[in-house]
Order: sequence, then C-alpha cells, then structure tokens
Amino acid sequence: MLIRSLRFLSAASAALAAVAGAWLALDSVQFLIEQFRLAATVGILVCSFGLLGASVLLVRSLRTGKILAALSAMAGALFVVGGLRHMGNVPLGEAVIQATCLRGAAVCFPQAATFIYALAALGIVLVASSASSPAATKRGV
Repeated sequence: MLIRSLRFLSAASAALAAVAGAWLALDSVQFLIEQFRLAATVGILVCSFGLLGASVLLVRSLRTGKILAALSAMAGALFVVGGLRHMGNVPLGEAVIQATCLRGAAVCFPQAATFIYALAALGIVLVASSASSPAATKRGV
C-alpha cells in the first residue's frame, strides 16, 4: 500500500513540476528580451515534457519513469540556474539565490522558485519511493 501511494505521489509531483515548468516557459515568453526568449522557452518546455512523460511512466510504475524524472529535474534546475547566471552575469551562488528567492536576493524570480521547489519535492519523493521499493527492502537498505 505504501509503495503504491508513493508511486502516485511521485507521479503527482512530476506532473506538478511539469505544470510549474510550463508556467515558467509562458512567463519567459512574455518577460524575457528577444536574445534569451527562444532558448529559455524551448529549454524549459523540453524539461516540462520530460516531466510529463515521467509522470505517465511513474503511474505505470516503470523504472524508466524514475530515471526520466530524475534527469528532467536535474536538467531543469541546472538550466534555470545557468540561464539566470548567464543573463544576469552573476556568480553561481547569486544565481541560485535568485532562482530560489532566498533572503538577500537582489532580484527574485517567483516563477523560477516555484519550478525549483517543485523539482526539489519531486527529488525527495523519488528518493523515498526508491528506498521503500521491494528491491531495496530485500537488500536491507
């Protein structure tokens, strides 16, 4: 029962992150300058479609869904932070602070923070579901 509910929670987290990514892509079309608009929109949409596909695969409890979700989440977070770093010409630490809207951020991007936090929640759920899988319990993990 726990494994099934973690599977559906993983799928819901991936779907939530995909929606947050689509929202971020829509905002990037509206608010970014022409130089960065196309690359940001396409990059975020690719990650969002990967997360949406992972959500479907996670419902069917396929291992490829976990792999696709993990890769899409890492790529999405790196793309957002790297994009903010490139656009603002700021150090990596400042770009992370801007992307997550932590205290002390000179500039804050709430849509990017929503996407980053949704990806972090997905990562936590994926780790929890992997640790409670039948293969992990047989190994004694």
